[in-house]
Amino acid sequence: MSLTIGARDVHLWLAPRAADLESEFFCRDVLSRYADVPPVQWVFEKVGEGKPRIVDPPLPLEFNLSHSVDWMVCAVSCGVPVGVDIEHVARKRDVMRLARRFFGEGEVAMLEALVKGEQRDGFFDLWTLKESAVKARAEALLPLLNKVFFALEGPAAKPIAITEGFGGSYLLLDPVPEYRLALCWLGEEGATPALRLFHWHDNGAFNEAEPTLRSAT
Repeated sequence: MSLTIGARDVHLWLAPRAADLESEFFCRDVLSRYADVPPVQWVFEKVGEGKPRIVDPPLPLEFNLSHSVDWMVCAVSCGVPVGVDIEHVARKRDVMRLARRFFGEGEVAMLEALVKGEQRDGFFDLWTLKESAVKARAEALLPLLNKVFFALEGPAAKPIAITEGFGGSYLLLDPVPEYRLALCWLGEEGATPALRLFHWHDNGAFNEAEPTLRSAT
């Protein structure tokens, strides 16, 4: 039986990134959960800066993929552009050096005001938000990193994302330990999508889980 998805819905699919699992196979299998189309029969084209789109879909499905280290995620929506980014936060990086290179002055100042451990988390919150905004619009990342801005308010563990520049609905999640995930949904202004989270298994099964939503605009 196919899953149903409405115009105000976003479904997130998480899968372990095994060595023998291709992201395209994962994506095709996920899309076939919504329509009576075998995974091998989906046809894609690239739009904008390489964002894949379904050719002649039986439903107005939109999707976006991201992966980092051990996990992959596929976001699916219905008739509304969506972008997703997942990042592993435990890797050693000089996040403040990266922030000063790619972020706006206000974002850098906000990170500098945090203690060192919180700086890393705040950096990845901002980075994933920016990536999701750019991917939803099929744009190139680097030219827009310092043109779309976010502010994080409240406790560092549960920030609130406020957009400055690009509109849309943004959500921040902790899908699995040591990972950050951001979602951008370009639905009607002021609306927040209804979110469902599914864990994909390579035996063809999946299970639904409660999404750990940290904040939303």
